Amino acid sequence: MHQSSKTRDRMGAGVLGPSYQPTPSEKEECARLLAGLRLPADVGRRYRRDADEYLAIFSQAGKARRPSGGALKFATRRCALFRRDYLVAYADAAWLLEKAPGTNAFATPAVWLGPIESPPLILLPQTKEHCHDPAFLSILEHELIHVHQFLLGTCPTAEPATTAGWLKDLFGFTRAEYEADMIQLVRCPLLYDAVCRNHEVPLQQFCALRGYASSMEKVFLAMAAGRLAQGELLKLLDGLPAALPAGFRHIGLDEHLGLAFARALPRYVAATLEVLTKLAPGLSQALRPNALMSWLEAQAQPGADRGLRPEGISPPARSPIQQEA
Repeated sequence: MHQSSKTRDRMGAGVLGPSYQPTPSEKEECARLLAGLRLPADVGRRYRRDADEYLAIFSQAGKARRPSGGALKFATRRCALFRRDYLVAYADAAWLLEKAPGTNAFATPAVWLGPIESPPLILLPQTKEHCHDPAFLSILEHELIHVHQFLLGTCPTAEPATTAGWLKDLFGFTRAEYEADMIQLVRCPLLYDAVCRNHEVPLQQFCALRGYASSMEKVFLAMAAGRLAQGELLKLLDGLPAALPAGFRHIGLDEHLGLAFARALPRYVAATLEVLTKLAPGLSQALRPNALMSWLEAQAQPGADRGLRPEGISPPARSPIQQEA
């Protein structure tokens, strides 16, 4: 998700009169998650040193040209949530949307410019260089949580080579997104109002849903880009229902919610494909290979239904969590 008055010109400061107020237990969960994201002193010092060195390399060059296209301008931005300065890179908005459809900011564990590897940073559109809108600053906080996860080693940073690896990372991504969404929506409940207007889904459950949906999107985008073979994807989908309940329990989420998602897997797959096709029409054909369409058709046959959709929860859809409200 992504937030303006002069009194709110620091990252994460203030909320614009939401109707939803987080419950005490939701605030406690937010505080617990934040405590787990604190950087050890040596990790924080190393990150600051690496960021300063990287900025110094490109301070004379101004904008650095990536081999794949898109000029990057490196800078730092202050985060009130963690009281630190963080490395960011501003890029052409169109290039950024091509790399991450449907978002206007995203964290990456590294950017390579020739042989030079950056520390974790956030890619932002050039148009947001001086933006202090509260919704956008909330998006920035969300992505900076991912930077902390990269530094702590709690978020997958490299795509796996096996089905088992993809399955493990799907739960890792789900947990990482759950943490970022939960902290963001407790701190900026206005955005919860925007994406769940009647609050029919409890906040923690909603954040678990968003984490799972985001992880599914990563899997299908990898398939569309040719980084995940169709056969491996089908193996992953076939094994996912049995793995979801225990997988959710392992990452600290409700096992029964994992079971509900398992029962509704074909619906979630179809909804994820629909969302991604709208965000990236150019990938429409790559997102719908014959083997996957055949798998979905087989799931729709009588007796193949894995169960009813979780009551009150719609299949995953892209929300303003990663966009401006």
